[in-house]
Amino acid sequence: MFEYSSRADLFDEGIPGTGLIAARWNDTIPLDYSGMFANAFFDYYAVAHQYWIFRPGSSSDTQNGNINNAHFSYATGRTSFGLDTNPHPYLTDGVPETSFEITDIHEYGEYLTFHVHFFDDGADEQQNELLTMHPNPDIDRLQINGQGLQQVEIYNVMGQQMLIQALNNENNAELLLGDLPSGIYMLRIAANDGSINIRRIVKE
Repeated sequence: MFEYSSRADLFDEGIPGTGLIAARWNDTIPLDYSGMFANAFFDYYAVAHQYWIFRPGSSSDTQNGNINNAHFSYATGRTSFGLDTNPHPYLTDGVPETSFEITDIHEYGEYLTFHVHFFDDGADEQQNELLTMHPNPDIDRLQINGQGLQQVEIYNVMGQQMLIQALNNENNAELLLGDLPSGIYMLRIAANDGSINIRRIVKE
């Protein structure tokens, strides 16, 4: 999850600095709150949904790091979020997340821009070859062909979820995209073997 904290409203006016906040929701945290340095917890009586903000000096969810310098911005000189940055993307147990990086973070008044790059390390090469989509671009109906497709999610360039559709272990699915405005979208396609495929589409 990415959030632009700009001190523009009452909720943000007390934050240490302005810029891009990179965070993750964890929904499997046990109900033992000692040693947890998250920023928010919800549903205490069932499961602690933890809003974990990445911050310098931390490489797992048990290292507090410097939460006051969590913001990425041009002013701080920290304009990238990737494997070679501090902090870098990591999973709850500290395993580095290497499937993407964010670069060119820059604020322009009430707006903030950045680039997201997705990588294929070869582990999903076979799955990528098995999954096809057409037509792309200029699409109102998008056909997805693969094996054991479970779910597809579509996000716009601001990271907002625009569509989610269960595919129920199908090998072929059709998405109706006529209501989406023109633009670039990221598809997150999950299959029953646990693989996740990230694809980009352009709707003209």
